[in-house]
Amino acid sequence: MSDLRTKDTLLGFWCATGHPAIIDAAASVGPDFVVIDTQHGVDLGRVDASVFTVLAAYGVAGLVRVPSLDATPIGRALDLGADGIIVPLVETAADAERAVSATRHA
Repeated sequence: MSDLRTKDTLLGFWCATGHPAIIDAAASVGPDFVVIDTQHGVDLGRVDASVFTVLAAYGVAGLVRVPSLDATPIGRALDLGADGIIVPLVETAADAERAVSATRHA
């Protein structure tokens, strides 16, 4: 997987679908990351773990923008194999702490 922290400029795709063929096509052109948008795009329940296997095969980071600041979708995205999570509507330090806490399994 591409280490997103080591680059000055990142190139990526924002996908409103979790269809494996679309993810494969996006990854095949060599982006640093692909975001699967489950806030305004695909339902997280319809995202298959295979899309993260496809991304890993290309060395592309797979990120998920979850629908909300809630532990359930954050945990689900990580369980599917997401390399990172984008949490919408984080407006306070307390919100950020909740988001980080949701990434840790008890």
